[in-house]
Amino acid sequence: MRYTTPMNYRLEHNYKKYLNYSPDGILVSMTKVKDAEDFQNKKDKTSGVNFNWFVPIERLEELSNNEKSGYTIITYVNKKGTEKKLKLQFEDKKEGARIAPVIAESFGLQSNEKQENRIKALIISILPLLATLLFTWLFYTMAHEVETLGHYEGNGDPDGKELMFAKIAELLGSKGSLALGGAAFIFFSYRAVNRFMKPATVRVWKASKAV
Repeated sequence: MRYTTPMNYRLEHNYKKYLNYSPDGILVSMTKVKDAEDFQNKKDKTSGVNFNWFVPIERLEELSNNEKSGYTIITYVNKKGTEKKLKLQFEDKKEGARIAPVIAESFGLQSNEKQENRIKALIISILPLLATLLFTWLFYTMAHEVETLGHYEGNGDPDGKELMFAKIAELLGSKGSLALGGAAFIFFSYRAVNRFMKPATVRVWKASKAV
């Protein structure tokens, strides 16, 4: 049985844009697969330089899909025996939950479910909180300086990006910066707590040799 019809499932990535598969394995590429011959050509020219990634069925260990994040992860072993992961996001996040079981079934992978690691989920959720605190402090200090001096000086020679941030801070004002930052902090805090209390279900399909 050979690859016959291009699927070209669209991915959300600058280089990893399309997913196709055949009984031989899974192909991720930057350009669409036109036909069986093109699939074979891309498969034979697998490398980051060519923007083609091919996972042979015999090296495939696990396929998983996170219901909340929408990420589909392909775990495999490369030629050197090192475990690698291809982390993919479909343009339609719900598409991964639909396509992953189809691919898994075609390869005869064994299905299982597990809960997302709470600590890992919490750590990932904290990152937006830290970013919110950083930008709130940045815009507040800039706005305060503009309100105090009538203009923004920074370190004496601000570049274009710094001046752009200063302009945004001036529009928000010090109170506006705190209000917006506070609202964002509450929102991301709620998401972090919710993700910790209700961890996502991760569907996992393993190759029989990896079970």
